[in-house]
Amino acid sequence: MSIRILSRGTTISGITVAACASLLLVVLAGGGVLRALMPMRCAAPTETDKDRLIRFVRTKYRIPLDVDLGVADGGPVSNSCFRKLVFASLSGRRFQREFFSSPDFRFLTAELFDAKPDPKAEEEKRRQTADSLVGRHAPSLGRDSAPVTVAVFSDFQCPFCAAMAKSLDALTASDGDQIRVIYHYFPLLSHKWAKPAAEAAACAERQSNALFWSLYEFLFSNQRELSPENLTPRVLAWSRAASGVDQSRFQQCVENSLTSGEIEQDIALGTELGVHATPAVFLNGEPVSVSSVDELRGLVRSAARQR
Repeated sequence: MSIRILSRGTTISGITVAACASLLLVVLAGGGVLRALMPMRCAAPTETDKDRLIRFVRTKYRIPLDVDLGVADGGPVSNSCFRKLVFASLSGRRFQREFFSSPDFRFLTAELFDAKPDPKAEEEKRRQTADSLVGRHAPSLGRDSAPVTVAVFSDFQCPFCAAMAKSLDALTASDGDQIRVIYHYFPLLSHKWAKPAAEAAACAERQSNALFWSLYEFLFSNQRELSPENLTPRVLAWSRAASGVDQSRFQQCVENSLTSGEIEQDIALGTELGVHATPAVFLNGEPVSVSSVDELRGLVRSAARQR
């Protein structure tokens, strides 16, 4: 039922206008004024919509035509008709950016603020999120008292995570006194060797924080050469070459998946926080979407100034 249809005649499929009006009053009384009066379009974007939005984003961000650009529909936001859309390059130069779309797909915005919740409650929720990200013993770089904490849920088989690792390396080199980086395991089911790699990294973490970051660098640096078949032999070879590894203990841990529970804890934490893809970055407990190290550096410096 819509106002446009009601204006056409006195009856609609045997239902009188008076009956429809009564039903409309019930809807309005239930607080559904906008839902009843606005012809909102809550459906997913069509292929035509996607093509138009991709052309806009390509032009806006000067993305060359030889870069294959796609858009993924992240679904409605908080039971509204606004939708989350993720634009990412499928080949060529790396590009990834998240936007929120108006119901008619005319407007895109990088931020969408929900004015309904109590700001104090939202701040408390953000603080609790930040605490949960640092509460469990997790691999970290930087001093605990740094004004900005960057927590990342990552997957060793994910190419975007490898790019994020390089961005974090550059960021710690330029702003290392301002940030603390915390790593959380979030291997995706579609990546066949991501979970055993995470388990191996957690085995290294059990021995020392430094050994975790050494294996972290090895896994991301050799990502394209690794496979489900050669992962364990390559990781064990790393352990023999690395300094300070208790090889017997490490091998037993890797071959028996002794850190599987720790990985599942991180996956559960990420899922609870709304993580569904990698890398997922939280800056002082607030989820952020970035497409370049310069953008991340700008957010870090802005957050540091507010402390």
